[in-house]
Amino acid sequence: MAVASWHALLEELERRPPDAAASAAGGHLPTGTRASRVAAEGASYDIVFAHGRMVLAYSASDVGPSGKNLPPLVDPAAAPFSPPASVPTVADDWYKILLTPGVTVGGSHPFLDPSGYRAHLMFQLAQAHAGVPNLYNDLLAHYLAIPATAPGTANVLGKQYDFQLIYEHGALAAARTNPDYRYAYLPDDVDLSNPDKNEVYQQASIAVPGPGVPGAADTMTIPATRVAWGLTVMNAAPNRENAIKFLQLLLVPDGVGQASLSTVGPAPVSPPIVSRDDWAQLPAELQTLVNSGDPRAT
Repeated sequence: MAVASWHALLEELERRPPDAAASAAGGHLPTGTRASRVAAEGASYDIVFAHGRMVLAYSASDVGPSGKNLPPLVDPAAAPFSPPASVPTVADDWYKILLTPGVTVGGSHPFLDPSGYRAHLMFQLAQAHAGVPNLYNDLLAHYLAIPATAPGTANVLGKQYDFQLIYEHGALAAARTNPDYRYAYLPDDVDLSNPDKNEVYQQASIAVPGPGVPGAADTMTIPATRVAWGLTVMNAAPNRENAIKFLQLLLVPDGVGQASLSTVGPAPVSPPIVSRDDWAQLPAELQTLVNSGDPRAT
């Protein structure tokens, strides 16, 4: 069974139809452009099964006295960095540090990956939160879009770029293997973590090219909402029965799938949720595992 992210899925559809599609834009995009509904109506529902937040990562040696010697990003009196139990929050003027001449924020291209467009959305939200005119554009001037085809060693935090906006579970995994790796929490008006702040988040939006499939618009506008992941079985799945079994394995309460998400992330939404419109499209085997409601409110 092939399981693809939404942008990889778009590239693979013509060559090898996938069975299931997972998207970091779960419940995020407007109806009809939702990433898990690639190729127009290639899928009929979007199960929001995990959630998270964006954090600001950096290398302690790069930003410290032995490196660029930047002002402290977090309160020096804060508890020591020991994730996930102890993660500091950025100082109020954190954005000024990112604007230091020579400082670069690395991330994905906004047209290719949800974490990339989320970085741009967060820069807009940072401007609104701080009340600083033109902060969005000033932060964009320090943003380095890392080529998707670049080798993993070609762009390294602390070398080619100084900071990174990254999903928390990815940052936690890096911190567990690299003692120099650090990350900090941003204000929840900015970090896309709080479903109660969706009205605040939706003040920010970004226009990106459409998926380039028949019936899709040339461009689509993506509003900011809290970070969530969606999952679906494709309508034309060659191995539909096995795809449904995979989703059952992932979604069943107290099962190995939920335990894995709790351990390595992203954190599970329990129970998972689908929109009311999507509920009727679910296979009967999955209906008992999910709730119906507003995925944005989870």
